[in-house]
Amino acid sequence: MPDTELKLPPLPPLKWNGHFWTGCLCLKAWANFQDRSGWYNSEASPGKKSDGTVKLYIAAPGPELTEPCKEQIETFNYVLANQNVVQAHLLNAIFEKYPEERNLFREGYGYDEEMSEEKKEEFEEEYGKDVPELSSPAELRRVMGLSIVHILACAKEGLAYVGYEFGCTWEDEHGCGVMTHGQRIIEIGHADTSFTPPVDDEGIMVLKNK
Repeated sequence: MPDTELKLPPLPPLKWNGHFWTGCLCLKAWANFQDRSGWYNSEASPGKKSDGTVKLYIAAPGPELTEPCKEQIETFNYVLANQNVVQAHLLNAIFEKYPEERNLFREGYGYDEEMSEEKKEEFEEEYGKDVPELSSPAELRRVMGLSIVHILACAKEGLAYVGYEFGCTWEDEHGCGVMTHGQRIIEIGHADTSFTPPVDDEGIMVLKNK
């Protein structure tokens, strides 16, 4: 039976979970956001802040248990070396989408501009804290946290695509996912966006490690 544990520096120790190689890494850029290490990207405990430790999932570039290939290892190094600038791009993109998500959340829980002032106050007390009005991308740390970094088995120009999976207050069930390539934002959506290979981006190469 093939080995389900792998040591391949500079990658952290990895284990095969039946779908991906899994491990942990520390991205200090994401410290002091919500700790979303709980079940299904939930908060580990209310109010707890992350120290930057997140899960790492690497797709096998070939049949199951195929070791990560050179493009994926280079991409891992890229994620570490460029975490601050990538974080800035991610936060800017999510912040731009946040007002729309905030409105959908509030409407879903019954907010209406025609409500009485008393009802509005009651709503804000019960739900407003979950999706507060934010004034800058940095304030997103109050309502979300990075849970998983996905390194996919497809690449372009020597870099694999990377998905960032978040837990967030505005979508407890489906979370938030962002697909990236280098510093470019490909797509923002629910959590599955972070691990679903892009189908409409040009020049994708499916990685193989024979």
